[in-house]
Amino acid sequence: MSKSFLVSLIPSLSYFIMIFFFAEENLKRGLLYEISLNLFSLKIVLKIYETQLQYAIAASFRVFLLSFLSFTTTFMLDIWQIFKFFMIKKVISFSYGYAFSIALNSVSSIIDEVRRVNFLMKNRKVSPFYKGFLPVLVFGIRYSELASISLISRGFSEKRTIFNEEKINKNEFITFLIISIIILVMLLIRT
Repeated sequence: MSKSFLVSLIPSLSYFIMIFFFAEENLKRGLLYEISLNLFSLKIVLKIYETQLQYAIAASFRVFLLSFLSFTTTFMLDIWQIFKFFMIKKVISFSYGYAFSIALNSVSSIIDEVRRVNFLMKNRKVSPFYKGFLPVLVFGIRYSELASISLISRGFSEKRTIFNEEKINKNEFITFLIISIIILVMLLIRT
């Protein structure tokens, strides 16, 4: 719980700072404070407007709640179990479900490959980033080819892909629906 709380502070604070310093002109109404800072020969004047402050607090709180809810559910729920449940119930086609599964599983492998390529580039004193893009792209293509060969060799069909029935009890399903509705409402509400 504390891990998801701390992780969700990062996007909310960055969003607050972004709105606070780079606000639109229609938010600059009702001057509250005018702060001037003298740094050596540089004079910085910061004007804080009432509507800007209210909008920044409300929007950053909304981002905090959304990210906190997302991180908490990510740490609690097994995404693969939910996808298997939806594939069994024919909500998601099995090909999309397994493509998503392969994408999730390949993230850690691609991150390891990026680290390896960066290490080799530093040893060879190659600095531009784009030169490391091609080896990672080739690795991604090879990884997807191996994953597709693996699925074909196992008899990739709707009947043979899921051997055990995934069961989600009513409490988990209701919790998942409530969280989805809350996220949808938070995305649709305007500040």
